[in-house]
Amino acid sequence: MQVNELESEGTILDRVGEPWSDEEDKLLFNYRIKNKTPKEIGVLLKRSEFSINLRIHLLIYRLHRNGVSPNQIRLLTNAELSQILDITKPVESRKPIQTQNHNEKFNWTNIWNIWNIIWYSL
Repeated sequence: MQVNELESEGTILDRVGEPWSDEEDKLLFNYRIKNKTPKEIGVLLKRSEFSINLRIHLLIYRLHRNGVSPNQIRLLTNAELSQILDITKPVESRKPIQTQNHNEKFNWTNIWNIWNIIWYSL
C-alpha cells in the first residue's frame, strides 16, 4: 500500500459517524449526475464507498416519501430505475399469526392432569 492510500484511508475513517450536511448532499447529487462512481465520490467527500451507497439509498427513499416520482428521482440521482423501484416498493404486510387449533385430547392441561393422576397413584 502506498503512503497516499494510507493517508486517504485515515481521513475517511476520521469522518465515520460525522453527520451529512446539505452541502454534501448537493455535491453528492452533482457527482452522481456527472457519472462518478460511489468510490470516486467517497474520495471527493472523504467518506467511505459504503457510506456513499447508504446515503444514496436514504436520499432515494426520502425523495420518494416526499412525493417525488421515480423518473424525477432517476434524474436527480442518476440511479437505475430498477434500484429506485426496489428501494421504494411497498413492504408486504405481515400475515397474521394463525393460532393452531389444539386437539382437546392433546393439550397441556390434559397432559398435566394425566401426569398428576400417574404421580399420585404411585
